[in-house]
Amino acid sequence: MAKKLWLGIVVGAAAGGAIALLDRETREKTFQKAANLKTDAQYLYYNRDEVKEKATGSVGKVKGLINNIVENKEFYLEKIAELTESMPQLNQQIQQTKEAFGKKDKIVDTSQQAEPLYEEEVAKPDDVIHL
Repeated sequence: MAKKLWLGIVVGAAAGGAIALLDRETREKTFQKAANLKTDAQYLYYNRDEVKEKATGSVGKVKGLINNIVENKEFYLEKIAELTESMPQLNQQIQQTKEAFGKKDKIVDTSQQAEPLYEEEVAKPDDVIHL
C-alpha cells in the first residue's frame, strides 16, 4: 500500500514537472537554475577549505552568542523581573492618560465658528470665488 502511494507521488511529480516544462519561460528558468546549481556545486568542490572556514566561523559565532547569554543569564533574569514588577504601574499610568484625554469637558468644541482675530470684515461663504 505504502509502495503504491510513493510510486503515485513520484509519477505525479514527474508528470507535473513535464507539463510545467511545456511553457518556454518555465523551461528557460529551470535550465538556468540547473546551470547555476552546477556552478555552485563546482565552486563548493574546488573551494572546500574556504567553505569549511566560513562554516567554522559561523559555528564559532553562534557558540560565542550562546556563551554570552549563559554568562549573563542572571542579569537578563533580573531585568525581566524588574519589568514584570513595573508593568502594573505602567498599565495604571496608561489608563490614567487615557482617562485624562477621554474627558469631554476639557476638549475644545471645534464645531463652533471661531471669532476673527482682527476687526476687519470677514468674508462670507457667498463672497468666495470658486475656480
